[in-house]
Amino acid sequence: MGLHGVPDTAAGSYDEDPKLNRVIAAKMSKSKPEDNILIHDEPEVVEQKIGRAFCPAGVVEGNPILEYFRILVFRGNGGIQLERDPQYGGKVEVETYQQLEEAFAAGKIHPKDLKSNISRILSEKLAPVREYFRKHPKPLEEMRSLGAG
Repeated sequence: MGLHGVPDTAAGSYDEDPKLNRVIAAKMSKSKPEDNILIHDEPEVVEQKIGRAFCPAGVVEGNPILEYFRILVFRGNGGIQLERDPQYGGKVEVETYQQLEEAFAAGKIHPKDLKSNISRILSEKLAPVREYFRKHPKPLEEMRSLGAG
């Protein structure tokens, strides 16, 4: 699934099974670098891409921001502290992905809070990769010459 969520089945017909059709359509969306976080993206680029991502308030299904949390944050790592402006309640402790999903679905966590936190987390996780490519630019240059990233 790209950052724009699961594509509408009307966008393309790849299979008769609607579920499989959505999966295939989501895989097809990976061909657009602007719709995906690339491992060498700078923090500002990650923030811009995440800022444009599909994440309507309370919508859990097909939400790529929640998927990032599920896969990258809560996989075997315990809880997390979501940072947010004190005027909106300040920091929030979330122990499990299920708790995050339920709070988001209930409107207790705003999409901007999810987006700003996952942008920060992704940028931190990708920092060693960016540093590697700063020291070894040739593989990245070769990849770009092939039209990938």
